[in-house]
Amino acid sequence: MKKVCKICLVVLLTALLFDVCFLSASADQEPEIYGKNALCINMESGKIFYEKNAGKTIAPASFTKIMTAVLALEYQEQYAPYTITVTNRALSGTVGNKIGFKEGEILAYEDLLAALIIANSNDAAHILAEEISGSIPAFVIKMNQKAKELGMVNTHFTNPSGVDESGMETTLWDMAVLAKHAYTFQEYQQLSTMSSYTILPTEKTKKGYKLINNNKLVINDVMVGYYVKGAVGLNAGGTEKAGYCCISTLQYNGLTTVALVSGSTYISPTYMHFKDIMALFNYANNNYSEITVVKAGTIIREIPVKQGKDTDHVIVVTEKNIGGLLPVDVNTKTNLVSEINLNAETLTAPIKQGTVVGTYTVTYNGEVLGHVNLITQSAVERSLWLFILAIIKDILSTGWVKGVLLGSFILFFLYAGTIIVFALFGKQIREKRKEWLRFKSLPADEQVREKERQRKEKDDRKRKKKKNVLPPDSHKPPPLSFSKPVKKKKKPSPQNSDLLGNRQK
Repeated sequence: MKKVCKICLVVLLTALLFDVCFLSASADQEPEIYGKNALCINMESGKIFYEKNAGKTIAPASFTKIMTAVLALEYQEQYAPYTITVTNRALSGTVGNKIGFKEGEILAYEDLLAALIIANSNDAAHILAEEISGSIPAFVIKMNQKAKELGMVNTHFTNPSGVDESGMETTLWDMAVLAKHAYTFQEYQQLSTMSSYTILPTEKTKKGYKLINNNKLVINDVMVGYYVKGAVGLNAGGTEKAGYCCISTLQYNGLTTVALVSGSTYISPTYMHFKDIMALFNYANNNYSEITVVKAGTIIREIPVKQGKDTDHVIVVTEKNIGGLLPVDVNTKTNLVSEINLNAETLTAPIKQGTVVGTYTVTYNGEVLGHVNLITQSAVERSLWLFILAIIKDILSTGWVKGVLLGSFILFFLYAGTIIVFALFGKQIREKRKEWLRFKSLPADEQVREKERQRKEKDDRKRKKKKNVLPPDSHKPPPLSFSKPVKKKKKPSPQNSDLLGNRQK
């Protein structure tokens, strides 16, 4: 009795220790993970919270049953079988974790799905595989085709249960892709969160089958000690080659976290793969939070507006919120980088409220947090006068209009010049024209005499002009003289001569 009490006390203390650890772990200390491979990401965004050898090739072990369950659920949606009769071929060669179904036993399709997802049953995996594809090898082909379709480039299956075999390989990155796809099936979520399930008695089994969830994270029992409220236990199991492994999801504060561990161990009395998953959930939820860094309607800048009535600009704002999973201690003022991309540097009225004018992008450490539209905060009416002036300006700026205007100016100046010429010389021109018309009206012989007369008059005018012209030398200035001028000596006056004579004496 004392021994039993001691065991219960140890289990209880272990459960309390895990519970306290999950609720109060440090917000900045990375978790201690016992598994050789681990990965923790946000399902919605793919944000990585923790990664340890997630790209290393591992044996898929019981993770294989997630793919088997996905194909079984897709088959159920298409054909909706009600019951399946267990065959000897389906049971032959089945090893590992088994429920103990018997040949000839008639089981409901939903019961086999429950045995596969909840109890991690290998015999249920083989029975479903044969029902869906007719044989195990044919089903394995479907498994690998589905893996390729989902983008699981480093995964290959050779059996539907996950038993260690040559060629069975995957990575935690690929398993995260598979887990995300499996999570989209509502029935998978419901079954994997059930702590237990009962299959009613059949002709082969009078007591039926009691199924206990292999993933202890969903069992709300203090004696078990691994319960995490809100967890969805997608799969848990292990093989000798893969070690203990587990995939689970947790919804917390509106976010879904996916945690994967492989290559973990058992340290009595603790299954370390469950402890690892709890530590990953704890680390993600304590260190990261969904933070809105830019709210919808945030003013970003002003854009100039042409032809606006009562304003020459419009304010642009963000259309939606921008945010994402960020460290809880992030400085949103210094650690974020924003980028504005406008469709045009200026706008032209009229502009409706909410018109998309560009985009706004926010990044954190090179990771894009959000990419939203920039929209106008208000409407801008058009000014009629500015609109008319703009039309005139546009018309005047076109090439053909410039050509027309230039031609018009040239014609105007030609016309004006003609008028000026006629105003100044019109009388002479008219007289010349009359003279010319009179000349043309004369007979031919008189025209000859008239020409001779005009020639003589012209010659006479030339001779008279020559007589009136001065000789060429008459206009020349006198030649320049370069000789020195001779100074004339002044005769002394009588008075001065007397003075000179007296001095000589």
